[in-house]
Amino acid sequence: MSECGQAIAERGRLHGGHEIDPHMKTAIQTVLARSAYVLAYMVLDWMIITTAVSAFLVATTHIGLIILAGLLTTADFAVTTVSYWIGEAIGIVVVTPVALLLCTKRYAVWGSVVLP
Repeated sequence: MSECGQAIAERGRLHGGHEIDPHMKTAIQTVLARSAYVLAYMVLDWMIITTAVSAFLVATTHIGLIILAGLLTTADFAVTTVSYWIGEAIGIVVVTPVALLLCTKRYAVWGSVVLP
């Protein structure tokens, strides 16, 4: 919920002290909660799609190059690509959150703490 929306929902007042109708307050809370819910699912959908597509592109390109180099036959393309795709997808799902955590300012604060 946004900061402004949360303030309105908690106080029931607009800036300037004007009262909000209780029904309007409930409507504002509902809209803000729904928008956060929808946004979370949109982000999740985007993560799943980008993981699947990028892992597929890397797997097919890499296995295609191995076949062109003569190290693998074309008969093994499908099985090897699926295996490689699964490995890439797992790697993306595990490594990306850790990398994003390491890049945040919050982690920088945690890392600067000296333990006794």
